[in-house]
Amino acid sequence: MPDWTYHTMFEPTLSRLPAKTGREFIHKGMHRIASIPGGSKLIEYLGHTAPAKQLETEIFGLKIANPVGLSGKIDPLLSGTKAFSHLGMGFIEIGPVSWKPVEAGSPAFTDSKDNLLFPYHLESPGLKRTIDKLEKLKPFSKPIFIRIGKSGSFEQTRSLLNKLSAYGDAFVIEEPFREEQRQSLKEAVGSKPLLYASSADEIDSAVMGLAANEIYIDGIVIDELGIDTGEGMEYPIEQAGLLAEQVSAIRQHSTIPIIVSGGIAEPKDALALYGAGADLVMLSSGYVRTGPGLPKRINEGLLDQRITAPPVYDGWIWHWQCSSV
Repeated sequence: MPDWTYHTMFEPTLSRLPAKTGREFIHKGMHRIASIPGGSKLIEYLGHTAPAKQLETEIFGLKIANPVGLSGKIDPLLSGTKAFSHLGMGFIEIGPVSWKPVEAGSPAFTDSKDNLLFPYHLESPGLKRTIDKLEKLKPFSKPIFIRIGKSGSFEQTRSLLNKLSAYGDAFVIEEPFREEQRQSLKEAVGSKPLLYASSADEIDSAVMGLAANEIYIDGIVIDELGIDTGEGMEYPIEQAGLLAEQVSAIRQHSTIPIIVSGGIAEPKDALALYGAGADLVMLSSGYVRTGPGLPKRINEGLLDQRITAPPVYDGWIWHWQCSSV
C-alpha cells in the first residue's frame, strides 16, 4: 500500500471507526490479499517494498533481508502478520505474549493526533491462540521475534518460552532475572537468541553489566520511552535523539547486538540510530502515523549510505582545468 493511498483514502476513513475496528479491518484485509495466490507479490509490487540485496543483515546467526522490523505493538492479535512480511520489513516481532488473553483496549491517537495512547496492559490473544496463529503462518518468510510480557514470575516466563520455542527465531524478555534464572531461560529456547528489553529511561548500570558480560543474553532491546498520562501510556514519536544516546552509551561498553524499538517517524531517525551503533530497529507508532511506505524509505536511505561513492579521477579534473586556461 503506497503512502499516497494510505493518507488520502484509508486513513481518513479508518480514523472515524473505533480504534480496534479500524486496525483489524485493514490488517485482516491485507492478510486476505497476502493469502491468495500471487497476493504477496502484488503487495510488494504496489508498494515497491522488496529491499535491495545489499541490505541483507546477518545477526544472531539469522539472515535478515533488511534491518527494519515491526514492533509487536502494531499487530498484537497477529491479524496482519502475513502481509507485514511483504511491506518492507526484515523481521517481525509478536507479543508481548501472555498466558491468558488480555483485552485491555486498543491504542488510539491522542487529541493532538501526534502520538498513540496505549493501554497499560497491551493486548494479547493468549498463548493458545498465539500458537494457533503461528501454526497457520508456517512457513513464514521472515524471522519472527517473540516477546514475553512481564509477569513477575520466572516459572511462567520459562514455561511460555518452552511452549513457544519452536515458533520463534529469537526471544525477548522484559525482566532481567538472576544469572542462574537467565541460564535456565536460555536453555528453554535452546540455541536460539535470548534478548533483554529495557525502556530507554531504565538503561542503568545493571543493563550495562548485562551488555558487557553477555552471560546468557544475546542482545539488548531498547524500548521507546513511555509517558504515563493517567489514562494510558503515550510513546512520543520524536525521541530518536534520546534513543541514540542510549545506544551510544551501551556501545561504549559492549559489542552486543542492539535493537531499538520505536521512536522513529522519518528515515533520518532510523539512520541516526544506525549511526549510533544500533544493529536493527523496529517501527511502532511512527509507522501508523507516517504510513506503510516508511520501511521502504528507511531502506532506501540506508542503501544510499552503503553504496560506495564512485571514484574520482584526478586526470579528468586536470583535463578540465587545463581546458579552462
